[in-house]
Amino acid sequence: NGWIDKSYIIRNPRILDHVAKLQAKAIEKNFPKAEIMVGPIVDGSIVASFIARHLGTEFAMTDRWDGITKFHKTNVPKPQKKLVFIEDIIFTGKGVAYYMQFLKSEGFEVLGICAWRNSQNNDLENTKTISLLDKSPFDFYSIDKCPLCKLGKPIKYTNIRE
Repeated sequence: NGWIDKSYIIRNPRILDHVAKLQAKAIEKNFPKAEIMVGPIVDGSIVASFIARHLGTEFAMTDRWDGITKFHKTNVPKPQKKLVFIEDIIFTGKGVAYYMQFLKSEGFEVLGICAWRNSQNNDLENTKTISLLDKSPFDFYSIDKCPLCKLGKPIKYTNIRE
């Protein structure tokens, strides 16, 4: 049905390593001058660390508490580095916007954003955004064109998690 169970990928290092290798190749092609991979503390940082291993680059994670974005204490990189921001799945892009504002205000050159899937299907925050899955695996309908709605069938959501 097109659903991506990102938790399954993240909790299985062999699978995650394969996906990270694919992302690393895409990053080498699109952002060859990248010096550091940065990801948000939840999920994105795990993916970023695997990608950094494949690229032989530095890795750091961002954290956001009480509306304040900062680097996690494990690695606070020096500004002026060229980085790629890593996410697993981008839904609205709002979270990425916070991190882009933070990274740019701290003096980093953000070369791009790399995700498994970018639901926005465009560049985010005026930054080149690449994803492994270019086309959504889901069919999207407006209410007036929804086939289930036309048949009077309710839309049921079961076992939905990010």
